[in-house]
Amino acid sequence: MTLVQVNYANPSVPSVKAPPSPVVTIPTPPSPVKAPPTPPSPVKTPPYQSPPIVKQPSPPLVKTPPYQSPPILKPPS
Repeated sequence: MTLVQVNYANPSVPSVKAPPSPVVTIPTPPSPVKAPPTPPSPVKTPPYQSPPIVKQPSPPLVKTPPYQSPPILKPPS
């Protein structure tokens, strides 16, 4: 028994595969400047390290002098 696929658009006609539509490929022009292949560098690069976090300078605070206890006033004798 041969399996016939039914074309649902026209059930009396068995579906025939349409010939593939010709795909027009536009050849890409060769790139004018070809980068030379980079030779493998002999120096081993260390594993990636995140860049150091630079702390943003905080806004200048009004410097308060170090705490000094108020002078003890001796009562005049």
